[in-house]
Amino acid sequence: MTTAPRAMPLRLLPVALVLLLAALGLLLLLGQPRPWTLDLGKSGDSRFFYGFYNAEQGVNEDFRWTGRSSGLMLHGAPAGAFQLELRLNGERKASLDDPIIRLVQRGQEVARFPVQTGWRVYRVLLPPGAALGPDGNPAPLEIISATSRP
Repeated sequence: MTTAPRAMPLRLLPVALVLLLAALGLLLLLGQPRPWTLDLGKSGDSRFFYGFYNAEQGVNEDFRWTGRSSGLMLHGAPAGAFQLELRLNGERKASLDDPIIRLVQRGQEVARFPVQTGWRVYRVLLPPGAALGPDGNPAPLEIISATSRP
């Protein structure tokens, strides 16, 4: 009868491991901050950008075209490094000799990437403080390209 108490925990070990892994997975999933999304073209978006044209309606979404001097003001951006995801149409820029988008803050280039034709999603890792000024408040993140700065 001394073997029965030891056999019981061994049979429950796989169940306990599954429950532990499920709890750990839920903790990781629920502990992740929700991604912050800014949809240019929707009402209430004007405090987050400058130099864009009026909103237009697309097939599935609203959008704005960049102007000669366009930029973003990322209110709520973290002080550390973060990923910025941009959905852009590079049709005009890709046809140029220099289809590069540069993101510049306070005269310093913080990121650059080439664009391609059509609507695409570009993911850019921005360094710490890329969207903040020295005082910790949002600072303009200029969008510079051959079409915006000839």
